[in-house]
Amino acid sequence: MAGCLTLLFYERKVKQKLFGLVHQEEKLVWEQWILKVVVNNTPRPMGGDEASVIERQRIQVRAVIRCIRENINELRRKCRTSPTNLRQYLL
Repeated sequence: MAGCLTLLFYERKVKQKLFGLVHQEEKLVWEQWILKVVVNNTPRPMGGDEASVIERQRIQVRAVIRCIRENINELRRKCRTSPTNLRQYLL
């Protein structure tokens, strides 16, 4: 399951209207981060035996390969033309 998390850094300003009887709060956003989030809800082998260790390593390697593929695809989308030296790193 994947999604985005938006992190806002802002400053609160309180404005008083009608001779101080009404308060209005304003948020002045000075920085915004959009973070990609991936939730892995598959059960992870927790045993100490060799098969569990190998399975955990396989899961980690697959996650790294998936991340590399996503980064290459995003780079290609941004460039719109794929350089020839980028093609040799296709996974």
